[in-house]
Amino acid sequence: MNVETFAVPSGIEGTETSKVTSLTLGMTRDEVASVLGGHQRDLTVEPISCRTYPYSDETGIKLVHVYFRSGQVISASDGHTTNCSLAG
Repeated sequence: MNVETFAVPSGIEGTETSKVTSLTLGMTRDEVASVLGGHQRDLTVEPISCRTYPYSDETGIKLVHVYFRSGQVISASDGHTTNCSLAG
């Protein structure tokens, strides 16, 4: 698989409910875990990985997707209903 064909979003977008707005580009996996808690899925296709973190909002359980390159955050967003995918 060629990771260059994957559509990796850029920046950090989301709500305070999920705490995704507390993340910053360049954070490590451990720093993200200290904000979002434990992840439920980790998908890696070198050099990109995506971790899925659950949270609750007024409509139920939703997911945050956090993308990493070389162990540092390159993108994050919330409001997802399915786990991360690195297929583009």
